[in-house]
Amino acid sequence: MTTSNDSKYAAWLDTSDLESNLTERTIRAGKHTALAQGGRGIVDFAATLILARIITPEDFGLIGMVIIVTTFLELFKDMGLSMATVQRKEITHDQVSALFWINAGLGVLLAGVTAVSAPAVVWFYDKDVLLNVTLALAAAFAVGGLGVQHQALLTRQMYFGRRSIVELFSTIGSIAVAVVLGLLGYGYWALVAKFVVAPVLLTLGFWIACSWRPSWPRTSSGLGELVKFGGNLTGFTVVNYFARNADDILIGKFQGERVLGMYQEAYRILMVPLRQINAPIGAVAVPALSRLAEEPAKYRRAYTRLLEKVLLVTVPLGAFVIGCSDSLITVVLGPQWVEAGPILFWLGFMVLSQPIGNSTGWLFITQDRTADMFRWSLIGSTLSVASFVAGMPWGAVGVAAAYSVSGILLRTPILLWIVGRKGPIRTSDFYRAALAPGLAGGTSLVALLYLRTLNLGFSPAVEVVGGALLAYALAGVILAITPSGREAVRDTKRLVGEIRNKNFGESHD
Repeated sequence: MTTSNDSKYAAWLDTSDLESNLTERTIRAGKHTALAQGGRGIVDFAATLILARIITPEDFGLIGMVIIVTTFLELFKDMGLSMATVQRKEITHDQVSALFWINAGLGVLLAGVTAVSAPAVVWFYDKDVLLNVTLALAAAFAVGGLGVQHQALLTRQMYFGRRSIVELFSTIGSIAVAVVLGLLGYGYWALVAKFVVAPVLLTLGFWIACSWRPSWPRTSSGLGELVKFGGNLTGFTVVNYFARNADDILIGKFQGERVLGMYQEAYRILMVPLRQINAPIGAVAVPALSRLAEEPAKYRRAYTRLLEKVLLVTVPLGAFVIGCSDSLITVVLGPQWVEAGPILFWLGFMVLSQPIGNSTGWLFITQDRTADMFRWSLIGSTLSVASFVAGMPWGAVGVAAAYSVSGILLRTPILLWIVGRKGPIRTSDFYRAALAPGLAGGTSLVALLYLRTLNLGFSPAVEVVGGALLAYALAGVILAITPSGREAVRDTKRLVGEIRNKNFGESHD
């Protein structure tokens, strides 16, 4: 039943206008998100250059020990309910209000749980200093849950310009506080401040950017379906979290805070460029594919084209990271972090498979297959943890190697088989989309690995710049001389033309 609030907030709830103008909204959203993500990437990179030189690896490791706990608990702040708001074709004001109060209550609850867990964190790592750090980080939960549904509504309506401005503002503000405190000599407390300030600024910004306001909670039909959808998504996220963080837990427990700091910063260097590529595309892909879910041909074409273009950028990036890992660590973090070079080398192989695996999340969500997503997480997480355990005898380097190699040879092929069993996207579609990028990036990887053995004696900065140029130049040559590569280039040109003419997703056949 339609209520007065449904009419009042129709601009945030109704997507009929969006569906009639999906192409233009998708293109505009993609541009805004890419620009903002690029800005955030520059800020993050600058912050890394500064913070890594004024804060010790041990301090980074100490915060990393607690962040493992708080990041896990943060998964329950959302409970998958933001994506339920984005994905549903129709949703009411009362339903969103109910979800808002669930998220708000969870935020307060998680703040208490974090505070109570502080003594256990101290006991596990045998570090008394972690007590006050954990208590301080608990404060972030109290406000974090208040902005979840506002962010979801911005995403539902594809207002990525507003959302991106808020996220960029939060990133700049929290990093500025951390840098100032770091320069003043506060050490790990500068990093604590960064993690506390960010959610406060995010929540404030989302309330300003989204004019929707919640009503007091009341019973609403259809709420159970939304909670079930979110519950399956949260189940996947929780299980996946353990798989993604078991390596940090094991290294922190058995190798200590210094090695953990090295491992986490190497991982972060790898993830910063990947997020600049995957985050804006994924943010736009989910609402756009959700609106195409009932048109299989357009859905399949839109997804495979997006995937191919993502891989054209990320596979050569992986070759560059692997070939220039030692120099990249020295340039970005400084010579005191040189031990992280071999770790980054092996983690770089993740870039060859992770982007395609991450994109399957778009398919699970937009096809309303979160139950399948959760079941896959049980399989994938078991394989991931097994790889960490297998690599532990060789320390952080062994963990990185075992995880990356098992991802390429085992986890990703199984995942693509599971996804391809249902829906418009078949398993063979993934491999066809990856063919041209794989040939191009593979050539770059072989060349850079060969040059790595020569030890030519260039400075780290020259090796980083030269390696990046070489990786993408060789990839471009392979695209130009192979049939699949030339077709990928032609389709990229068509895609640019469609974006200009605002007919993305239409067939050209």
